[in-house]
Amino acid sequence: MFLKLLLIADVFSYHCLCLRFASDEVDVKPECIHSGLTLSEYIHNRARALDNAKQHKSSIWIFHITHHAGTSLKGFAEANGWQTTVLPAHLCGLKLEELQDRALYYDSVCGEHGMTGVVNLADSFPCSSDKLFMITSMRNPILRIIAGGGGYPQNPNTDDCGTDNFALRKLIDKPFGEPITRADVELAKARLSAFDIVVDAENMGNTIPALCGMLGWTEKCTGGALDAAETDQIHAAKLVAFQQDHPDLYHKWVKRNAPEMELYEHAKSLSIASGSSSIMESMPMSKSLETFYDTAETAWSCHGNATDGFA
Repeated sequence: MFLKLLLIADVFSYHCLCLRFASDEVDVKPECIHSGLTLSEYIHNRARALDNAKQHKSSIWIFHITHHAGTSLKGFAEANGWQTTVLPAHLCGLKLEELQDRALYYDSVCGEHGMTGVVNLADSFPCSSDKLFMITSMRNPILRIIAGGGGYPQNPNTDDCGTDNFALRKLIDKPFGEPITRADVELAKARLSAFDIVVDAENMGNTIPALCGMLGWTEKCTGGALDAAETDQIHAAKLVAFQQDHPDLYHKWVKRNAPEMELYEHAKSLSIASGSSSIMESMPMSKSLETFYDTAETAWSCHGNATDGFA
């Protein structure tokens, strides 16, 4: 049985201080543009930021969402000379003076708690600096829900808050219990687009060589890519098996997580991976132009927080 994915509608950006999306009349301010700047003074220079990162002359920030391969990314960075820097009791953000050579910022900056209080990245991070290099990762939300370490069926609650667009909510600080709007989806896309590298956690076999090549990393690259490719295959088979064994639950969660499904499709379009994932090779996308968001379940909402394992 094939996963019936829907083709995302084209996204158009205009040369103004907004992003206009064809799927809806929603204006979203691009992330990482400081107040008062025009697009001719656009954010940081990614080429310079990448060059500085290759020379260890900057800081790397990995925004970590639970079960999104963040720990693996951190391990690769550490193996290649980056030093994890902890900022105790730190708000979600970084200051220009906190950017140090070889510094790797992880869970002490935002991390698994999400981007609490962040309205626009430029308000909380020195985005215009070429001394900051930002990395994050996204994955298929259904695979996140059934991930080992506390996901389903270890947590048998199929209506846990962790099943409700968890990654999208963490990315834009959207509380559980509040319905996700089209504007929320477009904000999440804009925020994701501000990162220098977006990793598809379901395509690590192709991502790791690309990541190592971009940043000049050599440690763990070959062996890590081979191990990751095997894991990608395992994840793809797990998703197919779950859809076959639990079709009603699978479709319930797909409908519930339609906004995050759309965000994940956007993440794949930003991914640095050189090839398609095992999931996409085995599960072709539908030709429909309807967006995932437009299929979302709107009557149900969770209240409270995601439990351990999901969060």
